[in-house]
Amino acid sequence: MIERITLGRTIVFSDENTSIEPITINEVKAYMNISFNAHDAKLESLITSVREALEIAKGVTLITERTINVAWQQFYDFENLPFWPLKTGETITVTDLDGVVIDETEYKASGVGGFKIFTGDFPNGVKLSYKAAKGTISESVKNNMIKAVAMCFEKSEISPYQAVSELFKFQSIY
Repeated sequence: MIERITLGRTIVFSDENTSIEPITINEVKAYMNISFNAHDAKLESLITSVREALEIAKGVTLITERTINVAWQQFYDFENLPFWPLKTGETITVTDLDGVVIDETEYKASGVGGFKIFTGDFPNGVKLSYKAAKGTISESVKNNMIKAVAMCFEKSEISPYQAVSELFKFQSIY
């Protein structure tokens, strides 16, 4: 019996517009009770790093519209599509690795539990392209992002990924 494993995922995305972070430096400084500007550059960097770690960990888009290109060298069964939600009115373009469009009868894209699931068998690889829209986040997500920035700032040994993993372990983003 041959084991069928999905292999070799790569993701390339581009920001279409100037990004605006979902939390501000003033919100972080207020939470941390900081009234001076000496650490603004570091805090701004941590805000971006925490947002990026959260996007990767949860597979969502928290800033501007993005073009997402995801490819697998081999694809079997199903995978969640990264960086969600799909922009309203957009479709997913599915091609082989050489750019030849694959017929819609060869795959299925369906929503499950707030995620988009891509299903199919492509032993020679598959590539998807779509536009993801900025999702709206709740106040509790914003508050945990602020806490993650503060955690990283106060304890330099904690990375944004570790802070996000701890604070968002069981939290839904949208």
